[in-house]
Amino acid sequence: MSIETIFNNINGAVIVWIIMFLVSVDLVLGILNSLKKHHFKSSINRSGIINKSGIVIAVLFFYILDIIMGIETFGFSELIGSTLCLSELISILYNLRTLNVPFPPQVIDFLDKYTSENKSSKYLLF
Repeated sequence: MSIETIFNNINGAVIVWIIMFLVSVDLVLGILNSLKKHHFKSSINRSGIINKSGIVIAVLFFYILDIIMGIETFGFSELIGSTLCLSELISILYNLRTLNVPFPPQVIDFLDKYTSENKSSKYLLF
């Protein structure tokens, strides 16, 4: 399998494009959130960009691994990508909440219970 074939197959990698979209949205909302709170620091932004780049690189790596191993259906990239999608969606919801976007009480309770920003919670997922 050639490198050209691998990169041509990435165009059809839905999970890679979903992750890139969610990471981009989360990054923009995180920047807006930091501007709102007046905590816009280059070191924090650099750390966030490195984390988000690592997420995209990890999904790309597992997608290429799936192609090399010949896994056509639900492979490592989809498994890792789906868990990362959930993490990014929760982060997006949290950033929207801190930007004062109204949510139903059930979503607010979920975010209070499962986000690491709530340090007093004993039910931390992320």
